Amino acid sequence: DGDGGPEEEPLNSEDDVTDEDASDLFDTDNVVVCQYDKITRSRNKWKFYLKDGIMNI
Repeated sequence: DGDGGPEEEPLNSEDDVTDEDASDLFDTDNVVVCQYDKITRSRNKWKFYLKDGIMNI
C-alpha cells in the first residue's frame, strides 16, 4: 500500500517455533490426539465433536 509503515508479519508465521524443549513440552500422563468434526460454544460452555483419534489417560 506504500504508506511507509512497518511491514506486518504474516499470520501463522513461526507459530510452531517454541523456546521450550520438546521433551519437556510433551511430558504428561494424559494424551488425546484426534481429528474434530465441529466445535461449538454457547456462552462459556464449549462442545467438541471429536472423531478418529486415540487417548492415553
